[in-house]
Amino acid sequence: MNPHRKRLMLRAYQDLLKINPDRKYLQAFAICADEAILHNLSAIGIMGIEKPAALVNQAGMLEIMARLALVEKQ
Repeated sequence: MNPHRKRLMLRAYQDLLKINPDRKYLQAFAICADEAILHNLSAIGIMGIEKPAALVNQAGMLEIMARLALVEKQ
């Protein structure tokens, strides 16, 4: 799935929280994001071990991390 669709899905899960307090979808999303960071973060801190991801994909991952942090804070 491309990064743009992942960000849209995360936004939809955030909106779903407004009507359904079950966080299972956000928790699953967070697990996937953690796995991506664990297994695809280079030594210099960017996504893409073998080949750095495009700048827009880097920004997308930052947005995902920020949104997940915001949900955790709430």
